[in-house]
Amino acid sequence: MSLLNPSLFYFWLLPLASLPILIHLINLFRHRRVQWAAMTFLLESQKRNRNWVRIKQLLLLLARVLAIAAIVFMLAGPILADQWSKLFGGGKAHHVVLLDDSGSMAERWESTSAFTRAKQVVRRLAQRAAKGTDGHRFSLVRFSEAERGGTATLVRALVTQEFAVRLEGPLSKLSSSPLTLNPIAAIAAVGRAIKTEADEKLIVYIVSDFRAAQWEDAAAVREALLELKDAEANVQLVQCSPHDASNLAVTALEPAAGVRATGVELRMEIEVANYGTETARDVRVAVESRSYDDTASDEATADDNPADVLPVVRFDEIGPGKRARTVFPIVFPTAGDQAVTARLPPDALEADGSRFEVLQIAADVRVLILDGGVGIDDSDFLKFSLQPSARVRTGRQVQVERLEYLRDHGLEDFQTVYLLNIERLDPLHVEALEAFVRDGGGVIFFASDATRSSFVNEQLYRNGEGMFPLPLASPAALYFDPEEGTPDVAVDPEHPMFRRIAADEMSTKVFNLVMVERYYAAGRGWTPSPEEGTHVVARLRNGEPLIVEKRFGKGVFLAVLTTSSPYQDNVGWNNWGRNPTFAPVMLDTQTYVGAAKLRDTTRQVGEPLAIPLSVEDYQAEVEFAHLESRPLRTVKREATLDKDSSADMTATLEGTLAAGIYEARLTRANGESEVRRYALNVPGGESDLRRVAPEQLKNLLAGIDHEYYEADRLIVAPVAEAGFKLGDYWLYFVLLALLLVGEQILAYSASYHPSWIGGRRR
Repeated sequence: MSLLNPSLFYFWLLPLASLPILIHLINLFRHRRVQWAAMTFLLESQKRNRNWVRIKQLLLLLARVLAIAAIVFMLAGPILADQWSKLFGGGKAHHVVLLDDSGSMAERWESTSAFTRAKQVVRRLAQRAAKGTDGHRFSLVRFSEAERGGTATLVRALVTQEFAVRLEGPLSKLSSSPLTLNPIAAIAAVGRAIKTEADEKLIVYIVSDFRAAQWEDAAAVREALLELKDAEANVQLVQCSPHDASNLAVTALEPAAGVRATGVELRMEIEVANYGTETARDVRVAVESRSYDDTASDEATADDNPADVLPVVRFDEIGPGKRARTVFPIVFPTAGDQAVTARLPPDALEADGSRFEVLQIAADVRVLILDGGVGIDDSDFLKFSLQPSARVRTGRQVQVERLEYLRDHGLEDFQTVYLLNIERLDPLHVEALEAFVRDGGGVIFFASDATRSSFVNEQLYRNGEGMFPLPLASPAALYFDPEEGTPDVAVDPEHPMFRRIAADEMSTKVFNLVMVERYYAAGRGWTPSPEEGTHVVARLRNGEPLIVEKRFGKGVFLAVLTTSSPYQDNVGWNNWGRNPTFAPVMLDTQTYVGAAKLRDTTRQVGEPLAIPLSVEDYQAEVEFAHLESRPLRTVKREATLDKDSSADMTATLEGTLAAGIYEARLTRANGESEVRRYALNVPGGESDLRRVAPEQLKNLLAGIDHEYYEADRLIVAPVAEAGFKLGDYWLYFVLLALLLVGEQILAYSASYHPSWIGGRRR
């Protein structure tokens, strides 16, 4: 215990407390002897009650002394030592602070945040350690440092009187990260990287907001905490968030299936999650888009490139703990990278209220049809479905060529290649097509009379090693059965090829009118294999596969075991080309198989931004820029060779802790510049701001020496840093009042009062 005004206590307590005794003694000397006839009777009465009267007088004297002493004691400003103060007394101690800097620590209320309060806690711990006994050591470990195995902010720093001042520099630079972190790695770091001497007392402070999502793996957390028990550590839990906060988050912003070309409507999907306990009503999301050309952005051009504001996306209501998803249309007038941003109004956690997406929009998506047939071209029906006319824009530019085209031209400019009436291909052409699919291209093969199973099996399938999904036997007939009434084709309704028509009852009825008369039968005994990446998309009513896909490298090969053209003069393989569903299915199919050709532009904050490059095509130096930062700063990184291939290298940007649009500025081998843009979004694991109840933490730490505190109990004025003022404690005033009331009762009891009889004093 300490005193704010010790002079008042030490110099005035004794004189003031002795006043009642002095007055009592003076009153004793003031008594006069008076002879009275009835004195004998009174003396006898006094002898009988003398002891009781003296006891009451002594109690009264003691009460008056205590009352004066209590008042003087209160005015002296006593400060009682609390649990925190005791931790900094005694012998040597090692204070290890585990500072939670996960995304939820950015929660704001009024004019502060959970992380701001956490840093105030660390400051106060440092100040108290500096005022304690000699021999203290201080370590500071952030959750993010422990997660990635980095060096701690402070390791066994010697605590001196100037320690709190020295700590302020590194502490002021710290901020919460948007990462999803848990305490396990930080707790494990206490024993692994933070060493404590044998003669030191280990005190571990976990300064966190103790969110339910962080501590949900109770078994793993407890196992880590038991290691602290083995080290005889005293664990102090400091809660930096005062409440469970409501929070809305944009959890998804992505394009729906559709062609990404100028002038064609693309539908975007957006999802908002309600992490609160009450229904959120009339939720409004602001959406904007910004167009970028092929040149690198600088600060001036970035500021002069205003965003196009789109109509607000509204959700009528989102229930507590629920998610809501909707779509909105968007049309891009220019080609290039298009950045789309969705933002919620600011709430408790702002970081997860925004989401970014970068879309590569082409002037036209290029599609190549290689037709090996003669006479009536099967490609006519297919081309008309993909590119009906100049007046009807689908965003595709279809180019029809004969097989000789592969001799002198590459495929890198195309998103999808169709193979029609293929009897055989040159081995070099097969190799080029397989390389195209491996790199993300899509190939769609239609069978026909020209198809030779021997070529397909030996050159394209190759016992499952090639890009073709299955071995072929020979053409077969699907005989018509008028009494069966089953549609000729049964499709996977969840597959992107057929999802749109399967969701519409009328389209389904129309598609059921498709008739297949001939098809290419699969090799005997073949079944789809997940190991080979094969999947049957559609089957005939006899159970034979009709459309089979295979994942090959980054791309997709799709085999349609019937022709793309319908009957001609009632002769042919099927009538699908004349069915109204043929065109929409072909458009959706091209979108699906061509999607892998698009570069993946979405990353998660905290993950390294890795740019794969070809040694032959690119120089090693890559410049990165975060377009939302001001001033606009760039960093350069050297690409390193991949371990598995000397022909490939990767440039990596570490420490991506800010969401937004990033640029990677490349230089080709010939000196030309290339810019790739990426959208980095915060992870969703920190959006749930529900706290772990103290009772749950108590159960979790059962058997471990620990204490649980709200941060407010530590963030106090410097004058009270040794404990709490007794004068602010309401129970002290109650006890003082009871003491004064008791003194009055004793005074009344110890004095003489004449009785009243018949309304008159006797």
